[in-house]
Amino acid sequence: MDACTVPTPRPLRSRIGRSLAIAAVACLAFAAVAPARVATLPNPCTILASAHPQNLKGTGSVTVGRGTLKTYGSGKYEQVTCSEPVGPLTVYLSYYLALGGSGGVRVVSQTHPSGFGGTATLTVGTGVVNNSPVDYLVFKKGALYADLGANGAEPSQLAALGREIYKLTP
Repeated sequence: MDACTVPTPRPLRSRIGRSLAIAAVACLAFAAVAPARVATLPNPCTILASAHPQNLKGTGSVTVGRGTLKTYGSGKYEQVTCSEPVGPLTVYLSYYLALGGSGGVRVVSQTHPSGFGGTATLTVGTGVVNNSPVDYLVFKKGALYADLGANGAEPSQLAALGREIYKLTP
């Protein structure tokens, strides 16, 4: 090539093809990693037991039942949930990787308690159909989302239990 020759640009078609190939490789790499991330959801029953949910009632004498572990969905939509009876309440803790939504709740208040790295929302409400209490705390830590609920619990105690769970969440 001499000084007077203007280089011709590559055709747009080859640049698009190369970009698509790079994107495809990136997607395949992500897909190969994604199942490993799903397998790393922590056991919510272990974490819930370590956080001492009996403190929700303010005394150590409340009867705490054994937690029941359930898995819902699969892949990036997998969710592991533990429900545990604590006196008259049922406390549940769920971990998942993709944020979903909840319906059927008439929200009375939402706050953002401290101690969760700015990621927590505490919702106090009532069920639309049955008008019963609905109280839950959602937070994010790393790639995990967590949902802690105890319908009818004192919101400040639910937030305190949530802070303990946040510390224990890997």
